[in-house]
Amino acid sequence: MRQLSDFYIEQVAIRSLSDADPPRLDSKSVVVYMVYKDLAKDRLGEPCYRKAIIRRVYEESSRSLTFQGKHWSFSEEKEKKKKKKDKKRFALLKKRLGVCGAWRLGIDVYRKRGIRSSSSNRRLMSYNR
Repeated sequence: MRQLSDFYIEQVAIRSLSDADPPRLDSKSVVVYMVYKDLAKDRLGEPCYRKAIIRRVYEESSRSLTFQGKHWSFSEEKEKKKKKKDKKRFALLKKRLGVCGAWRLGIDVYRKRGIRSSSSNRRLMSYNR
């Protein structure tokens, strides 16, 4: 059995699925949102902060109690946000430099897109000759 002495619950929010006002933990159907510090260490060796969502439903007709849940760590969330931010920053840099995805395409695509020199440029080129 796992020892939970270093298991610290930081924040908790409760939502009752049966419109109880105020929502209480002893309601029959409840969703619990919590942030906690786990015993597990992350890659850096620091305590790992995690989020969890737990749904508890009790059905009187069948006398069944079900739990559903999901948990994830803040470090995973930060890595995903960082990748998304880097991708967005790279897209802005490409836009600022005038580089778009079209340069990877063949010359036929450029012809179809109407990327040609303007008539004024052609006149200047012919005048200089």
